[in-house]
Amino acid sequence: MTVLRTPDERFGSLPDFDFDAHYLPVHDPGLGELRMHYVAEGDTDATTVLILHGEPARSFMFRRTIPVLADAGLRVIVPDLVGFGRSDKPAEPTDYSYESHVRWLTEFVTALGVRDAILVGHDDHQYPVMTSHLPGGECRGWNGYDRNIKRGKVRFSWCTPPT
Repeated sequence: MTVLRTPDERFGSLPDFDFDAHYLPVHDPGLGELRMHYVAEGDTDATTVLILHGEPARSFMFRRTIPVLADAGLRVIVPDLVGFGRSDKPAEPTDYSYESHVRWLTEFVTALGVRDAILVGHDDHQYPVMTSHLPGGECRGWNGYDRNIKRGKVRFSWCTPPT
């Protein structure tokens, strides 16, 4: 099984993306350890906003949103999902599945200790992952806010995993 990694220097001159790169290993039964990139800004003790990109985007998409939320006193976490941006990319299309993305994201959120978070999802692809599979969690108010932004949709939900 082959895993591809885009060299970090390819991301060195992105406009308005002066965030430190953070990496967290997630595990896959067939591929082994995968490196997942994320941006983390703001007060680590504050309410967490977890922003998930859609397809075919990455954390770069939220470069102007991240500082606004962090400046408002929130903790902001924006991963590049496996297969996107600075995260590792399994080489074979058969390595990607809904279950794999759920497993990778669940491990990521659990390892970071994300609890009682506000989720922001771009595109409809994130809806099942966020409402069903974050560590035993419950999402309320998914349909409470939904507005088109440019070509995609941004959806907001308040999610609380059990204690």
